[in-house]
Parts: sequence; C-alpha cells; structure tokens
Amino acid sequence: EPEHKQPRETPIAAKPFALALSADRRYKVYTPTANFMLVKILDDVLTAELLFEKAIRQGMMIRDCSTFPFLDQKFFRFCVMSPEMNDKLLACLLDAH
Repeated sequence: EPEHKQPRETPIAAKPFALALSADRRYKVYTPTANFMLVKILDDVLTAELLFEKAIRQGMMIRDCSTFPFLDQKFFRFCVMSPEMNDKLLACLLDAH
C-alpha cells in the first residue's frame, strides 16, 4: 500500500512572519513549506520591483518573481532569516506605499 505523504508543516521561524504579513490586506502569503515564502501583492500600485528597490536600499533582498513561469510583477519571495532580520523585512513590507 503506498505511503500517504503528510503535508509539510510551516517552518517554525516562518509562522509569526507569515501571520503578520497575512494580516495586511495588500498581501497574500502562500503557506511556506521551506525556508522561503511566496507572496502575491494584492495592492493595485505596489509591484515586486518597487518592493525589491525598497528592501535593497535597507540592506535586504527579496526576489522579484516576474520572470518565473505563470507568475508576474505581483509576486515575490524571500528567505526566512533571523528573527531580527525578519522583523526588519516585515517593517519594510508593511511600510511600503
């Protein structure tokens, strides 16, 4: 009988970040199953490129996913880091206009 795979759990470090970012209606966070998160921007004005520029100016990196198959300028991803860097990135994303 084939084994049934259990869904992967969200990495512990990612949970608070995913919950906090999901609370902002401008973002849809896809359930992370690894050490990175995929996010869709629901805001009409924001793009992954704008967020990338904002993050890079503050010494952080996110990945613009517009070159990925089936994704566009409304998707980005990033790696879950230390709690301090996660807080810094979260503040950057929540402050984006």
